[in-house]
Amino acid sequence: MEAAGKILSLSHTHPGRKHDFRIRKEEKPLRRDAEKYVDLGYQGLQNRTSFVILPFRRKKNQPLTVEQKNHNRQQASFRMKVEHKIRELKVFKILSETYRNFRKKQHLRFSIMAGIINLRQGF
Repeated sequence: MEAAGKILSLSHTHPGRKHDFRIRKEEKPLRRDAEKYVDLGYQGLQNRTSFVILPFRRKKNQPLTVEQKNHNRQQASFRMKVEHKIRELKVFKILSETYRNFRKKQHLRFSIMAGIINLRQGF
């Protein structure tokens, strides 16, 4: 997603309950120079690629510094924008319900819906 709120890239759809990090490992790698803002479910991605930005975790009996809290807050604000885009896609029901059509056409339909959302963004 770019700063204007447009969807730039989609991964292929996967059936069933599969963890996002597992899907990320199986997909083709992202550009090495791209910044990757991820949540704590992607711990270990920083060992596979560069420019991974994870939130800070509090250690036992050691609170976060003010800078770390500000970093986490800024990252959470960005993640919220991404979550809102996911919500907009779920309005089409293709993500929120069981897909009962041809599996080969699911990614095409998903891409069309992302394009519609990007067009609505411009108005």
